[in-house]
Amino acid sequence: GEHQDSILKSRIKKHHYCLIVGWKLTEFGEVWLVQSYNGRQIIEVPVGQFSIDDNILAPKDDFVTTCWQQGPHFDRDMGTFADWFQYESITLLLKSIELEEFAEVLGSQGFHEAISKKARFVIRDRKKQALSRSCVLTDVKWSKASKVWQVTCEFNGSSNPLTPRNTV
Repeated sequence: GEHQDSILKSRIKKHHYCLIVGWKLTEFGEVWLVQSYNGRQIIEVPVGQFSIDDNILAPKDDFVTTCWQQGPHFDRDMGTFADWFQYESITLLLKSIELEEFAEVLGSQGFHEAISKKARFVIRDRKKQALSRSCVLTDVKWSKASKVWQVTCEFNGSSNPLTPRNTV
């Protein structure tokens, strides 16, 4: 079948653990979104089918304040950037004191060296640390008109691999 590689043959017709990552309403009713064992697929399993919801363990924490990416981290309030997980790059407007904080994230590297070596760092939402993206610095310039530093970063890879879902 279509999910043949997603199920351990030794567990067919036996109780086993699965990771429910969300749920949704389909034209046929509610389904659980279950991550396959190989981690490559999300399988829709109707609520109640295969006794899937007879014994569910759920964390008390939503993990939104848990950081999942290794640093160094540059913490910002990203609430002002709608859908920033869809951006390929971002320009942060920093006051001089904030630019100094940013420079500390780069360690002993100067801006030029960080740009030329594509030094990786993580922009992390200050309020929701689970929301973070790896990036590289591409430009730093002063805006005389607005009196802020414009720090442009290019995100590594595509948008967030975690797609928004209804959570359980």
